[in-house]
Amino acid sequence: MKRLVVCIALAVFGWSCQPEEQNINLTDASWRYIAANSATPSQLTVVRLPNNSVDAQDAFKNANGIALTDTIRKIVEFRENLYLLLPSAQRIEVINSKTYKSVASINTAPHSVLDICFPNGTSAYTANGDSTVSIIDLTINKMLDASRDITVGKNPVAIAAYENYICVCNQGSNTISIIRTNDVFANTVTQTLPTKPYPTFIQTNTDEKGFVIVCLGNGKTGGADQRTSAYAQFYEVAGNGSIVGEAEILETGIENQDVFPRNLTVTPNGFAYIPLGSEIAVVNIRQREYFRASAIGTFDVGMYNTRRNELVFLNNSNATSEIVTIDPVKTTITNRYQQSMRLRTGFAY
Repeated sequence: MKRLVVCIALAVFGWSCQPEEQNINLTDASWRYIAANSATPSQLTVVRLPNNSVDAQDAFKNANGIALTDTIRKIVEFRENLYLLLPSAQRIEVINSKTYKSVASINTAPHSVLDICFPNGTSAYTANGDSTVSIIDLTINKMLDASRDITVGKNPVAIAAYENYICVCNQGSNTISIIRTNDVFANTVTQTLPTKPYPTFIQTNTDEKGFVIVCLGNGKTGGADQRTSAYAQFYEVAGNGSIVGEAEILETGIENQDVFPRNLTVTPNGFAYIPLGSEIAVVNIRQREYFRASAIGTFDVGMYNTRRNELVFLNNSNATSEIVTIDPVKTTITNRYQQSMRLRTGFAY
């Protein structure tokens, strides 16, 4: 049965349910969007906004005199550096976020790193896709010996850190693994918990002291499994740590079992934004429930730009791409920046 999602009056939820306004100046101060474009191997393109000019078609090559040799899967910022994940090359390139000069080239063999998190200033942890999590010593920019790898569930595809807790999405075994980093249990799996099918995206939820996990549901990644609904689930570290709730992810006019999340972005005010086929679903983390949908388009990779209090998404529905900024309070588009190239993944800063 089709469920039509209707935007319910905000008064039903009370004013406290609304995303909170933040007093951040969103004047036309210059900012950058750095992206891996569609070239193979990747070129690192820098777009200057709001004037939408290309600062560099290949910033990595310009700064270092050589081109990248493989495809960037993801770009992650930590402190003054950007981490470029190149799983097919079993490598992470670390570059300065201002100069784009290489800081380190981390050999991750025999692992192909799919995601990375930073629980402290000296260590990074990687989800490798092969039932392991590895540790990188950031003081020397080197992955620790394979004997230090942590065995988790099948096909870990996403990882996030909250204080001394790390949560790993094991897509192939429908579980999350919890790793502690600072006590007698350091760098061991202290919990393995079942989730809804295909946990695929995760972000830290500092507002509620834990993690938000998005599960695609069965039948969304091939195979003959009967399709099931997509869910957001919530893990809190308090007490012994547990999954404390869930919210079914809905899309207007679409059968629940056909809803297909594309990404996850969590903001500091307790809301999760999940792009779907034609709209963005908003989930209230504090109330642990679906909140509303905004039918504003099809989006892929997204993030929250803390410097400007904006959501920034890529729209790759055509042969080229758009960089789209969105007001997180109203979930309305504030700007569209059309690009003449196709962008795979990007990061605003």
